[in-house]
Parts: sequence; C-alpha cells; structure tokens
Amino acid sequence: MPHLPLPDYDKVHGLKDLIPRLALPFDLHDHSDPVPGTETEEFSPIFRNGYLKGGEPVGYLHDSLLTFYDFFEQSVKLFGKNKSIGHREFNPKTGKFNEYYSWDTYDQLAANRTKFGSAMMHLVEKYAPDADLENFVLTLFSANKPEWIVADLACHAYSIPNTPLYDTLGHESTEYILKLTESPIVLLSKNKIQKVFEAHTPFLKIMISIEPLTADDEELVKTAKDQGIELIDYATALDIGTKNPKPHRIPTPDTLYTISFTSGTTGVPKGVELRHSHIVAADTFLFAHVPIPKEPVSLVFLPLAHVYERFKIIYELSQGAAIGFPHNPENPRSFMEDIKLLKPTHMSSVPRLYNRIESGLKDKIKTMPGFKGWLVRFAVDYKLKHDDDSFLVKILQPLVLNKIREQIGFGKLDFLISGGSPLSGDSIFYLRKVLNSGFFQGYGSSETFGGIAITTKHAKDTSRTGAIGVTAEFKLRNLPDLNYTYKENRSGELLLRGPQVFSTYFKNPEATSQAVDAEGWFSTGDIAQIDEGGRIAIIDRVKNFFKLAQGEYIAAEKIENFYLANNSFTSQFFAYGDSFQNYLVGIVGIEEPDLLKLCQQSKTYTKIKTHEQLLQRLNDLEFRKFIIGELNKNVDHCGLFSFEKIKNVYLAVDPFKVDDETITPTMKLKRNNAQKHFQSVIDEMYKEGPIV
Repeated sequence: MPHLPLPDYDKVHGLKDLIPRLALPFDLHDHSDPVPGTETEEFSPIFRNGYLKGGEPVGYLHDSLLTFYDFFEQSVKLFGKNKSIGHREFNPKTGKFNEYYSWDTYDQLAANRTKFGSAMMHLVEKYAPDADLENFVLTLFSANKPEWIVADLACHAYSIPNTPLYDTLGHESTEYILKLTESPIVLLSKNKIQKVFEAHTPFLKIMISIEPLTADDEELVKTAKDQGIELIDYATALDIGTKNPKPHRIPTPDTLYTISFTSGTTGVPKGVELRHSHIVAADTFLFAHVPIPKEPVSLVFLPLAHVYERFKIIYELSQGAAIGFPHNPENPRSFMEDIKLLKPTHMSSVPRLYNRIESGLKDKIKTMPGFKGWLVRFAVDYKLKHDDDSFLVKILQPLVLNKIREQIGFGKLDFLISGGSPLSGDSIFYLRKVLNSGFFQGYGSSETFGGIAITTKHAKDTSRTGAIGVTAEFKLRNLPDLNYTYKENRSGELLLRGPQVFSTYFKNPEATSQAVDAEGWFSTGDIAQIDEGGRIAIIDRVKNFFKLAQGEYIAAEKIENFYLANNSFTSQFFAYGDSFQNYLVGIVGIEEPDLLKLCQQSKTYTKIKTHEQLLQRLNDLEFRKFIIGELNKNVDHCGLFSFEKIKNVYLAVDPFKVDDETITPTMKLKRNNAQKHFQSVIDEMYKEGPIV
C-alpha cells in the first residue's frame, strides 16, 4: 500500500512538513482516469484518481503517520497551546448559557484523553473481571458533547475499539448491539441511562454518566447496583484515571478503531469494522482534497454516532482546529445561536439543513424593509446573475453582501460540505453566491469511513459528487435489464475498493460475503453515472426499482430526486408504484414558506396566506390537483415518461421522521418502512384513482 506521492517526499518528516504542502491543486485531482485493459463484459474499466497517473490508491501520507494515534500525537506537539474542544457553560446565576465559548487546549485534551483511558482500563479490570482486558469494547451513547471526543481519543491511545449507539436504533437494536459486542462499559448522557437499564445485557458492568451525578440521582445509582453495574460520573472517572495512571497501548494500522452500526434502510443493523488503516486513509483523503481554512473553527453539527461527523473531526484534530459543541445538542433549531457566537470557518451537513438555510436567507432578504432591504435584494439579484469578479460585484460584496454573512454567524465562512444525499444544483449555486463561500459535495458511506469522492471547491457541475479520491478506486457493474451500462450511458452499480474501504461486518460473515467479493470489491447498491472526466453522479439505488402492471421498470430514487431538485416547495418525496397498477402515487413533504409563496403567485389560492390556512386546504382534492400540476410541469424538462410521473399525491409537513424510522438519521428514505407507515394513505390514493 503506497503513500501519497508528493514532490520532494524525502524532505517530508511528518505532519509539520505535510500541512504546508496540502491540499493538492484542484486541477491535479478533479478527474478520474480509466486503467487500460481492465474493462470486461460485466464491468466498466477500473477508475483511479487522475493525480495517481494510473498508480494504486494510497493508504497514508507518511511513514510516521500510520495510525490516528500518530496523527494526534504530532498534532499536540504542533498545536499544544491552541484551542481544541469548546462548549458554552451554563451560568446558574443568569439561568442561561454563557454568550462565549470555554476552551480546552490541545495539551489539556491530550491529558484528559490519558486520564479517561487509564480510568477505563482500571474500571474494567476491577468491575468486569470476565471481560478480555486486551479486547473489550467501549460503548458511547450520547448527543454531541466534548466528552465524546475525549473518550474517542482515549480509545486510540489504549487500543480500545468503540461503538456508538443512537436513539433511532430502537430498543431491540440497542440490546442487540450491546450483547453482540459484549461491551462491559458505557459512556453515556444521563438521560440515556434508563434506556440502557432496559437492554438487559449480562456483559455490562460499568456506566459513566457524562453529566454529574447528584443526590437526586440516588435511585439511578441504586438501580445500577441492583443490576450489578457500577455507575459513576465523568468527573469521577477522570479522578480515577489520575490516581491509577496506565501507559498507552499504542495501536497498529490493523487495530480495530470502531464498529459503526448502520441503521440502514432495511434489516437489522450491521456493524462496519473500521481499523486505524481506514481512519488514516480517510484523513489522507481529506488532506489531499480539502484545503483547511486558516485558523479553522467548526461546530459539531451532525451526530457523532455516524461516520460523517467523525470523518470531519479527525481532519480537524490533525490540523489544530478549534471544535465547538452546541449548547443544546438535541435541538438542532438552536444551533444558529451557537454559529453566531462561534463564527465557523467551515461546516459539514446534509441537504435538509442547507435547504433550510437557503429558505431562511430568502425569507430574510425578501422581508427586509426600506431602502436597506431594496439594496440587499438588488445586490443579491445582481450577484446571482453576474460573475464574482465583475466590477459591481466587487463593490457590493464588502459593502452589502458580507453583512448578510456576518448577521448569521458566517462572516469567516470559507466553505460548506454536503453529503448523505444529493442537493439541488440551484441550492448550491444560491448558497455559494449569497454566502460567498466554497461548496464541496461528496459521496461516501459508513463502509468507507465517510467521503470517498468529492467535488472541487467551486465545481461548476453541481449534479456530481466529484472524482474518486486518491484512497480508493471504482468500477461500474453493468445492469442491462435496467438500461444502465457503461457502453450505452456510462452508468451501472458502483463498486469500490481500496485502503479506505472496509472489508468486514462485525460477527456477520453472511452480510460480509454479500457485500464484499473475493477481490475486495464492495457493492454499494448505488447506481452511478460518470462523465468524460470520470466524475461520479449517484442517480439511483439498485433496490429502488420496481415494476408497474404494464411491466415497465421504475427507478424510484431517480424520479424522487428530479421532483425534489425542481420543486423548491418540496422537502421530502416518496414515489410509490403498486405492481398491479399502471401509475405512480407520491407522498410529499412540503416547505411551507415556499408553498405559501406559490399559492400567492397562483390565480386560485391567493387567499391562503398563513400556516393554518395552508394546512386546512393541504389535501383538498382541487388543491392536490393544483400541486400535481406544478410538480409535473417543473420536471417536464427531465425527460420522464408519462408512467414515471405521479398521478395522485398526499401532502404533509415532514411526513418522514427519524423517530418513526421512515428515514435514517442521515435523512435517507427507509422505503419499506415508509410504505408500511403510509400503507392506508397509499391504498386510499389508489382507491381514488389518478387525479390528473
């Protein structure tokens, strides 16, 4: 497995020398090239990043950086006095959270990492004598909090694998994971303790509450003791670690780092085994493709229980970034308050958040009063229609447009990254322009420890997720029955292989053999289409196909993405076709502000002006006919056949929710669950028949 080829590599001696040399120039890595002689009847050629010039995918940056423990140790030496992780403390005198962040330095973070790791080793040895001290698993069950990072780094330093839990897994999956991993120790939020009590796992012997335990928690401590569990709080654990120091158990590249259980869109959760070699490859990917801003600052926005946010944080910790945590991590609507105080330089999230930011910006700009409002609207409209280097844009940017950024906390914003599902090109264009920001769009999964393909910062083709990164290779499996082949339309099922790609599901050989073949190729289940530069666009899922009564194949996700991308008043979309019927129906989540605006612009529904009025009319027959007309009119240019357009619709505000398991925490539709949840609604639509 080679290292990243760099000019003057012999002069590189570690992280200090690498940081000034990376990221790579965009024009060197913004394309993927086919490897000659690798195309077969069943598969496209193998594609690798253009920077590699046909060479093998790389697994690491430098010989001194083979585990994330190596990265963090060098980072502490470079950035020891820098801010590392920060939070807003609650002030009991004011009854509010402070209007500023309190920070630990990298030196302090490293010290607490060692204290917590020592405590884990001591506690497991003392209270879980049947556990394998060389091979036990720490479970993490909490919203985003600084202690999460401390514990994760402790796992690196002591070669302890960890696994996160999250509420949306449900009780049965939580119990399943705790028993499967035989985890003897859990770090968790106080409000998760009762849920773990209910899991009834015989292996669990230690619970560490992130929040302090007080006299009011005596009943929790008693219940734990009755179940044979030692319950302490985080501060006590640090004290135990201070009094019982243990030397680091330094990991190797093959040391298991985490078992990331994915809720997936079907079936029981599968545990993706990710080793230090995978985390180092992921860090290499980011170093190569994403230039870090100067004095980087970020907010931990997405759940740390999922690889997307952890993927981002390993890069930030390698670059000496200041990482702030939200004051109310279980309420994303409060995050804008933290952003205003933190002033992040970059942020990663999913399309739904960016859609809300876009909608909020548009509403704010539209309703600004007086001459100031007119000037802002003029400036935004002018910039949307002209190049950034035009004379007037250069004047309007500092005088008018930058003030919009500053008001919402994005005054220092350098770039945004979107992943998880496609974001419309119009939204990317609008946010780039109004926020004067770079915008990356990436593709990845739990099985690749985050992003494995990414656009450049200012990529013009917003339909794509960019070229494959330097840490993997891909090919396409031809699907002639579905009309996806490399020769006909440069498309097929995406298969991945390389240092960043997993090879094993935890204690699940059947799922492993179904997903990974003998040559190490991981079948993603995603259908990709690639352009002449080998840049990837995810256009569908293999399992999202079904037949209508006339025998026509329907690519549901492709259709849903067309509707979502071309109808700003939609936020969620589920297209369904009964195999005994010859037309599609849809369940559509609406964006209220945009739909109200559409009503005002129509001839028939100008009287609908409020949320309440909209909800009253939402599923009236005539209103639904109006909406279907708009939906189908806006996708006319997409080339859909008549049988691919919906003929009946049910409208709702946020019809699909994580809590009812119709979407995953990364907002991917759980198609089978969604169908079951809305089966009675679907039956009613088919009973009613086509309404257009």
